[in-house]
Amino acid sequence: MGWVLRWASKEDDVRKPTGLPTPTIIELAVDPADVDRATYPVTLQLDRALTEPEIESLNLSHPELRMEDDGRVVVPEAKLDDVAHGIHDWNSEFERIHAAAEQLEGELDLRRLALARRQARHTSGGDLNQHMH
Repeated sequence: MGWVLRWASKEDDVRKPTGLPTPTIIELAVDPADVDRATYPVTLQLDRALTEPEIESLNLSHPELRMEDDGRVVVPEAKLDDVAHGIHDWNSEFERIHAAAEQLEGELDLRRLALARRQARHTSGGDLNQHMH
C-alpha cells in the first residue's frame, strides 16, 4: 500500500457482551498509482477483523464494500479525502453494525437458553414419570 493515514485514539473502546470492542478505523490507505483517477479503492484498516454477523450486516447496507479477513474493508470507488472527511460517519456505521450483530447474538442466546430450559423440563419430567411407574 502507498499513502496511509493513521488514527491512534481508542477512546471508544466500548466492550459488548461478547467482549469484542466496537470495530474502529485505525488507518486509511490507498495505492498512489490510483490517485490520479476520479475515484479509486480506499482501504479502511480496522482495529480487528469483523465477525460474520457484522460482515452480513455491513453487506446489507453497503454491498459494494469488499471485506478482507485481516480487518480491512475496501471502498472500491472513493477518494481518500472524502473517506477521511467522513471518518466519523464510517465509525458510526461500524458501531451500528456491531450493535446489530450483538442484538442478533443476544436473541440467539435467549433462544438457546429457552431451548435448554425446555429440554431440561422434558428430561426432568421424564425422570419423574419413570420413578412413578
